[in-house]
Amino acid sequence: MPDMEYSFMLEQDLITASAEDDIICAAAYAGEELAAGTFKTDFQRTSFTSCRFAGCDFSGSSFFDTSFTNCYFSNSRFSGCYFKNCSMNGCKGDGCDFSQSTFIAGKRALLLWKFFKYIMERFFHSPGQVLYGLLIGQQVQKTEI
Repeated sequence: MPDMEYSFMLEQDLITASAEDDIICAAAYAGEELAAGTFKTDFQRTSFTSCRFAGCDFSGSSFFDTSFTNCYFSNSRFSGCYFKNCSMNGCKGDGCDFSQSTFIAGKRALLLWKFFKYIMERFFHSPGQVLYGLLIGQQVQKTEI
């Protein structure tokens, strides 16, 4: 696995990756702020530390081996996203949409379960949102909040 390159250009990287249908791989972002924008891209082995996302739309994006640490999410959309081997630690958020998203654990079943539980407890404030999840190859029941 290559070493992660630290970047302070999250917004530019997202614009480029979305426009060129490219991936963001082995990148680490710290202290970045992203306000609004629609970004559909794939993330592989990417880490976000103390980043802020406000009004961003990542719908249809995929996250593989991606971590979020001490990040803040406000009114952002992650509907129809695919999360595999992802973690979210010390993050906060309000008004986010993870409907129709899929969560796969692979070798990290416990982390996925914590991630799934965190999302359900913290981000789903509106009734009628639907979240689909997969845990260790078995479908978690459809949950309506």
